Amino acid sequence: MFIGHKNLKGLETLTLTGALAMGLAAAGWSGQAAAQVVADDVVCSGCVGTNDLANGAIGNQKLQDLSIGDRKLKNGAIGQNKIKDDSIGDRKIKDGAIGQRKIKDDAIGRKKLKDNAVSTAKIADQAVTGDKIAPGSVTADKLAFALSPTGSRTPVGACGTLAQPGSYVVTQNLTATGDCLFVSADYVTIDLNGFVLSGNQSGSGVAIQEDPPVQGLVVRNGTIENFAQGVALAEAVECIIDGLRVFSTVLTGILSGEGCRVTNNMVADSSGSGIFSGPANLVSRNVVEGAATTGIRVGRGSIVSENVVVGSGGTGVIMGPGTLLTSNTINGSAGRGIDSNDPSSFDAAVTNNVVTENDVGINYKYPVDALLVANNLIRANTSSDQQGTCGNCTVVHNR
Repeated sequence: MFIGHKNLKGLETLTLTGALAMGLAAAGWSGQAAAQVVADDVVCSGCVGTNDLANGAIGNQKLQDLSIGDRKLKNGAIGQNKIKDDSIGDRKIKDGAIGQRKIKDDAIGRKKLKDNAVSTAKIADQAVTGDKIAPGSVTADKLAFALSPTGSRTPVGACGTLAQPGSYVVTQNLTATGDCLFVSADYVTIDLNGFVLSGNQSGSGVAIQEDPPVQGLVVRNGTIENFAQGVALAEAVECIIDGLRVFSTVLTGILSGEGCRVTNNMVADSSGSGIFSGPANLVSRNVVEGAATTGIRVGRGSIVSENVVVGSGGTGVIMGPGTLLTSNTINGSAGRGIDSNDPSSFDAAVTNNVVTENDVGINYKYPVDALLVANNLIRANTSSDQQGTCGNCTVVHNR
């Protein structure tokens, strides 16, 4: 091996067989002289071989910044095989240097990161990709815990009374004789968390004290079955009943009081009514199937919208004064699809509903006043599509 140059500061040819194996210092070249030796075009392609540099020959302190500049090594001067495998080895940057065991479980806990400490802008795109998270490291229960840490909600593992305001979460399936969850405080939120409340055909899945009435109760996200009444909130004020599945009740699936919202529920196979709500309710996007008497019954000044009521043993929907009944599908009732309920001035609107295959489509039970019936599909009802006396009614664009 040699280092040759057309003009090496007066040296025509320098032969250093194995000299680089001892390093430039061992050959007597250091400082400025070394910088001159490794000059433009001095090191040719392949001139520094695999064994020409001993381990540590060029150490941390032996090359100054820029001592080998941009043009001092030709392309390929140090070729593919000139740096041994593992020359920068395990002991220099180990695989997994920042690995699973370097950050203890819960080392960064809930209270160690301020709100927004890690914001969207602080995590580069794809910084955490699928291959960087071990399978099963983020499970459903761990995510639920992270989003709803202990202390923010009170766990409920047995039937009983909820006597303090706050948020409660059911942690397992519950079985009751009589009432399961009894609420005696205002502003309680109950998350059934996907679990099932099961009864013995008595009591209610969720019940409340009636005097004074409970205000601001929320019940959501689970299944209630085989009670006399699924959710019994007839005396509640401003309640929310959302995302429940209520099956096989003896009397009524869901009862709501005044100013409540009853949404996104499924009620099936009630031996009485499916949904029975008080005045000023929003009853929307529910599915009521196979109620023995009435599918949905609402009080004065309510909105009933986008529900599916199928196979009621009596009437599909019974509405009160001042009701807006819109965009519902009412099918297969043994009695009336839609029925009025109040002998006083009605002032209600029935619009954009599909009322089919009932015994009677719409029944005007009383000589009602100022009822608008418009843009409904009312057809294929067994006895008649419309029946009864309608006083000051506007009936248009139905088919």
